[in-house]
Amino acid sequence: MESSLIILTVVFLLLPHALALKCYECTNIPGYPAAPCDQPEDQKVGAISCEPGLDKCMTIKGTFVVPGQWSLNIKMKNCSHSILCEPTSIFNSK
Repeated sequence: MESSLIILTVVFLLLPHALALKCYECTNIPGYPAAPCDQPEDQKVGAISCEPGLDKCMTIKGTFVVPGQWSLNIKMKNCSHSILCEPTSIFNSK
């Protein structure tokens, strides 16, 4: 009985990690600790298991501009929550 309880506890604790969504994490933002996005995705560099509650893989693309000075095109991929993908979300613009 006791060994069955231990096995059941171990399975229960490992199950969320086994079923976790896997996303590709990368960025080209200087100083951000992730794999560079210029790596081919088929190499799976930067593949991560998402934390519980994060249920979507997200890609953010944009440009930061300082008029007359410089601009920086950014790209970031990581785990996210589906609410950020809703059409009415402030984070979901074209």
